[in-house]
Amino acid sequence: MRPWDGIVSASSISTTAAATGCHVLKINGYSEAKMAMSNGSLATSSEFEAAGYTWYIRYYPNGMSSYGVDHISLYLRLADRHVGTTLVNARFRFSLIPPHGGDGPWWRRWRPRPRPYSESAAAEFGHAMHSSGPGFPRFIRRDALERSGYIQDDCFAIRCDIHVVSTT
Repeated sequence: MRPWDGIVSASSISTTAAATGCHVLKINGYSEAKMAMSNGSLATSSEFEAAGYTWYIRYYPNGMSSYGVDHISLYLRLADRHVGTTLVNARFRFSLIPPHGGDGPWWRRWRPRPRPYSESAAAEFGHAMHSSGPGFPRFIRRDALERSGYIQDDCFAIRCDIHVVSTT
């Protein structure tokens, strides 16, 4: 008996790029934040729309934990409340933007594999999601950033590129 002669069930999985988007975050008062905020203290960006969802960025000027105490930590978070338990698979990149339109990003960090986001995942993983989740506990060493020339007038900018992958 051939498989197609009897009762046969078939399905397929298709993975496509659902949407891409980009957001620029300007950090004003870098020196003041570095001096006033302790390790683990964070500032949160405004919510923004990109790649079909609402997101925000968490910025830790003195690192998120003792693991990144000499670094800047950056994390991307899904802010959409309507997503519920639906997983949003995304990969993203943070890049430093050169001041005054220089030659292109000097420092880049990719989160190359799609990362599932959902409200339930955030609630389930809680704080553990911060350290292993969607972000970089050691995005860049503060002393390397300060020597880079990317800080102008005590400000610098970070670009976040988001690529959402849809599986159907």
